[in-house]
Amino acid sequence: MRRSQRGIAFSLAIALLALSAWSLAARSVDLGLLGEAQAQAQEIDVRSELAIIQAHFAGGGPQLVNAQTALKAYGVYSGALDGKWGPRTREAFQAVLKTYIAIGGRGRDWGINKPEDTQRLIDWTLSAAKANREGSEFPD
Repeated sequence: MRRSQRGIAFSLAIALLALSAWSLAARSVDLGLLGEAQAQAQEIDVRSELAIIQAHFAGGGPQLVNAQTALKAYGVYSGALDGKWGPRTREAFQAVLKTYIAIGGRGRDWGINKPEDTQRLIDWTLSAAKANREGSEFPD
């Protein structure tokens, strides 16, 4: 390899190293923000949202099985996929809600203000589970 080719190859290697370092730093910031949101989530009272979600799933059944599946994919539900509202389902929704609200707040376009908003939370939970699996940016 000629001297000029080695210089170009060296410059490319340095550029790739810099790009990798930048990508890693950006990912660390994303994870740091997620950790911060999760820490803030511990302080959030979600009783009113839980009541709305429980009302949405009043009859249980297949809709709740789908929600339990999303909660399991997210990593907060370890109970049976039985379509029944119980303590494990409640605790799993509570955990997800705290992070969800810490990230997006309680506004009309994000919060759980009526039973119909529950599907938005389920969709977010599935997106968050996918982001966790793939190591990609957390949804907001």
